[in-house]
Amino acid sequence: RIIRHFEAGDRQSGLRTNTFITMLGTSHGEVFAGGVSGLYRYDRRNTSWDFLEAVAPFNFIHDLYEDLHGDIWIGTYGNGLFRYQRSSGTCIRITSGNEAGENPVGGHITSVFEDRDSRLWVLTEGRGISYIDDSTGLPVRFDNGKDLGSTIFCAMLQDASGELWVSSTRGLL
Repeated sequence: RIIRHFEAGDRQSGLRTNTFITMLGTSHGEVFAGGVSGLYRYDRRNTSWDFLEAVAPFNFIHDLYEDLHGDIWIGTYGNGLFRYQRSSGTCIRITSGNEAGENPVGGHITSVFEDRDSRLWVLTEGRGISYIDDSTGLPVRFDNGKDLGSTIFCAMLQDASGELWVSSTRGLL
């Protein structure tokens, strides 16, 4: 049964849109919702949603992921990857660090996944698969040895034996 329905235009909801793509329940009990115009956090005390203007502002949020450190990774549709460090309240856009080069985690992020070795993987639409280098914090494109061109990589999981699996529009890897 539906307990409560929040809608944009309802003065109490705090919502600026009715179109939401993803949600995340964190290890601290917080609830986040990503929509076509940005990120919201549920305020249990006031039973309303707070728009987080300083966190990936006014982006189409496609994926949310909490890592083992409690940071939230925000995959957008069109503007790449952001990291929201809740402990400091800062949000940064992840770039390649090379202004001349293409940002492997720019554009359309479809999914973020952390493996059992705490390596953060980023799947994209048309820009391949990357991981975040622990020492630099910068994205590194994963070279799988195959030309998969404009493939859309959709989801990743790690099985009990430690193998990583990826679903895509060109088969399973």
